[in-house]
Amino acid sequence: KRTLWAMSDDEETAGPFASAVEEAQYWKTKYKAKCEELKEMDRTFEEFQESSRELEEELDGELNDAKKRTKQIETEFQRFKQQVEDNLLKKREVDIESARLNAKLQDEVEKLKERVASLLKEKQRLEQENDDLERRDRMSDETIKKLQEQIDKVLEENVLLHCDFDDLRTSSSEVTQRLKEELRDQKSELHVRSDELERLRKFFNAFDISNLTGEMALS
Repeated sequence: KRTLWAMSDDEETAGPFASAVEEAQYWKTKYKAKCEELKEMDRTFEEFQESSRELEEELDGELNDAKKRTKQIETEFQRFKQQVEDNLLKKREVDIESARLNAKLQDEVEKLKERVASLLKEKQRLEQENDDLERRDRMSDETIKKLQEQIDKVLEENVLLHCDFDDLRTSSSEVTQRLKEELRDQKSELHVRSDELERLRKFFNAFDISNLTGEMALS
């Protein structure tokens, strides 16, 4: 034991002793000090054990809470995982439906493009026809204007002709009446001359018969 104590730091620092009593007293004091240190260490150890128990209980509680939380997290994770799988399934379904709708919309877009192109051509044709109709309308307006001018001129001429016709009719009536009178006079004169010719014819006929009878008698 003295070898052990001699190897300790305290023994190394211990100085030379004057007597065995002094040395015994020294080691006795050292012993008491060590006993106090051991008691302090025991108290510290007990406090450590107590705090360790409290810490252990606290850690056990936290561990149980962590286990519960872990279980909850695992449950939530499984639920979330299921949601993710469901969402992935829905996404695939949505992608398939979206692809189908995109194809359908693309087909409708192509049809609409063709329809728009057809309508543009129809619009151009109608615009051309409208231009032609406007040109024809202008030509018709000009023709109608010319015809109206001609009609106005003809009406004016008809008015003049009507006036001339009235005058001519009045004059013609007068001439006709005069001609009728002249014709009546001519008829009367002709009748008179016819009577004279008839008398002369009868006279010459009678004269010829008388001459013929005389010549026969002379023969």
